Amino acid sequence: MDSFGGICLSQHFCEVQEGMYHWPRMIESGKFPSSKALIRHGKSGMWSILFHGEIEKMDNRSRCAWASATRDYYAAYHDKEWGVPVHDDQRHFEFLLLEGAQAGLSWDTILRKRAGYRQAFDHFNPALVAEYGTEKIAALCQNAAIVRNRLKIASAVRNAQVFLAIQESFDSFDAYVWRFVGGAPRINAWKTLSEIPVTTQESDALSKDLQQRGMKFVGSTIMYAHMQATGLVMDHTVDCFRYQTLSRITRKDNGMNQSTRQVSIWHNPQCSKSRQALKLLEENGITPQVVRYLETPPSAQELDRVLTALGLEPRQLMRTREPLYRELGLDNLSLSRQELILAMVANPRLIERPVVLSGDRAVLGRPTEKVLDLLA
Repeated sequence: MDSFGGICLSQHFCEVQEGMYHWPRMIESGKFPSSKALIRHGKSGMWSILFHGEIEKMDNRSRCAWASATRDYYAAYHDKEWGVPVHDDQRHFEFLLLEGAQAGLSWDTILRKRAGYRQAFDHFNPALVAEYGTEKIAALCQNAAIVRNRLKIASAVRNAQVFLAIQESFDSFDAYVWRFVGGAPRINAWKTLSEIPVTTQESDALSKDLQQRGMKFVGSTIMYAHMQATGLVMDHTVDCFRYQTLSRITRKDNGMNQSTRQVSIWHNPQCSKSRQALKLLEENGITPQVVRYLETPPSAQELDRVLTALGLEPRQLMRTREPLYRELGLDNLSLSRQELILAMVANPRLIERPVVLSGDRAVLGRPTEKVLDLLA
């Protein structure tokens, strides 16, 4: 078995047609079963996987070894979720529920069923799950979209009830769980998977406390995996491209500040770049204030302040290819800064998006990854 986020060398398996194979050891030994072949392309470091005749190519960024030889959706989980500090209670509950379901199985199985779990368990709303009765549990036991194990399903309901009690006692589950690492992520510096522990004193303490409160399927190994997945510990290996990014975030913000940081995004939901920037913020533990600037345009004073924070002149934030730009004569180079700003306020669709703001700092999310500069 493997664990949700806690990819332990001695436990990490992937399912293939012939049976269960130990991938990290195969990676190290260079031995692969006939139905899988891992091919390295020259000096680029790019890997492809032949999986039952299907070749899947991954980019050449260096990843933790457990994510380097898997399908794209597994790499996406590693790249966008694993190790990002979580401060949203519903996301914490999602991870707890999936961890419990994964016990004894491969994480790959649970990851492929994640959408099914989200639908079956009311989008991981603990208040709703806590109310499930015998009929609902029986129905879930017949749901092929999830793991149909009655003990695990019943424990999810019980755990939701305990989860709500913890929220009542500590104001939030987030406040409760971060106490076990002193309110700040533990940033490790592992060079290989074999160095990463299965449990720690912190996961032992968290597991013991949750069990005393009545939770099930929360052993220390499972809880360490939860801590890895939700960023309480940062266990990306030092050669992984995510290590530096997450180290900067966690060191600067001490984890707990991610949820309280005042971040806003000037958002157009019809724009793919804007949607990508919003998603990237959320994947990095930020829940920004979403400002639909087309509906509520900024004032001239606010836009002037944002331009200063961006270090841009008005035309550099204008969509100059919009027909409206020329229709309004804004290509006239004699127009003043104030005139251009007033034109943008009156016609907000001329404003390039997305703009992400935090305090006196701002970035234009083009390319999308630039929004991460705001977190560094």
